[in-house]
Amino acid sequence: MGRGLMIVLAASLGLNFFVAGFLFHGRVNPTPPPPPVAEGAGFGNPRGVMRLVGELPPESRRAFRREIRGALPGMREMNGRMRILQQELRMLIEAEEWDADAVAAKMAEIRALRAAQTEAFDGAFAAALEAVSVEDRRRLLEMAERRRAERRERWRERRGE
Repeated sequence: MGRGLMIVLAASLGLNFFVAGFLFHGRVNPTPPPPPVAEGAGFGNPRGVMRLVGELPPESRRAFRREIRGALPGMREMNGRMRILQQELRMLIEAEEWDADAVAAKMAEIRALRAAQTEAFDGAFAAALEAVSVEDRRRLLEMAERRRAERRERWRERRGE
């Protein structure tokens, strides 16, 4: 067997071990996802807030939800508009002819609507907080911090820290 053939075989074997190690490492030691931010993350997320509110006394819960619901008709309209904008963006991205300016403009519309949604929710949230007592507001803050700490701990456990 020639020296050149031995070098090729050794290189092939080394490459095979490298690829197998890379694949095996990914299966045995997967990278955990980052800590959850949006889903149920507390005050910046409507569903997260509504989950927290569920732990308030019934009178406070009703007052809080009444204020949030007062803002929902406008929120529903904005959500419908967002779905349309996202569909339009998808059509622009899938188009045979690429139009970078149209894509950028549609993305700007989406950003502006997202900012308006955030502003509308913040206003409804502030009104809802005003409708409950200071003790209930403190309770909401404590629950949000407790859930945040629990999420952080679960994330650390998944990472093996």
